[in-house]
Amino acid sequence: MAIMPWKKTEPMLEKERFVTLASTGRFTVSELCKDFGISRKTGHQYIKRYDAEGRSGLEERSRRPKSSPGATKEVIEKLILNVKSPL
Repeated sequence: MAIMPWKKTEPMLEKERFVTLASTGRFTVSELCKDFGISRKTGHQYIKRYDAEGRSGLEERSRRPKSSPGATKEVIEKLILNVKSPL
């Protein structure tokens, strides 16, 4: 029985391949997104970032929110910790 190796790919290479194929005009973004298994929103986002920033625009970005308006204020957090901590 022959062993079939799984194809290994790196996300950055796949993103570059996606934007390269999109730039040829031979395929629609919808077709490419379907083939690459990504949403059209993500596909357009990759193209937009690549056009604006080049290869570095395709790098992973933090998903952390820029702000947390509902976060507990530091003063209140310290009061809570003081109440919970044994003296």
